[in-house]
Amino acid sequence: MQVHVKLYASLRRYRPELAIGQAFECAVPDDITVGHLVDRVLRLPNAEVAIVLVNGVHSERERPLSDGDQIALWPPIAGGAVVATPSARGISERRSRAFRRDRLKPRFQSEFSSAGSKVEEERP
Repeated sequence: MQVHVKLYASLRRYRPELAIGQAFECAVPDDITVGHLVDRVLRLPNAEVAIVLVNGVHSERERPLSDGDQIALWPPIAGGAVVATPSARGISERRSRAFRRDRLKPRFQSEFSSAGSKVEEERP
């Protein structure tokens, strides 16, 4: 069976002969899944394929493919799922507490409430 594959962003380096957004046909066995296509047929590093769309719908790697399916593969985008903590960003815990919303609210509450009342007074 035949499927159509598009590689996006940094994954394009594995098929440099293709134009941006150009798909290529790939002959695959009838019982293939998305994961097998990525690993065994295209031989792409697993860690570099983060998003898979099959016929425009987000799909898991276990999904079986059908003849004529269009597969779009994307690498991790915008840094993945790593959450920066204050210490990881180089900000001390003491300084990070100063940026917390709950600590800023009392400081600015009077300014916001007085600005809100001024706006209400100016309305006809």
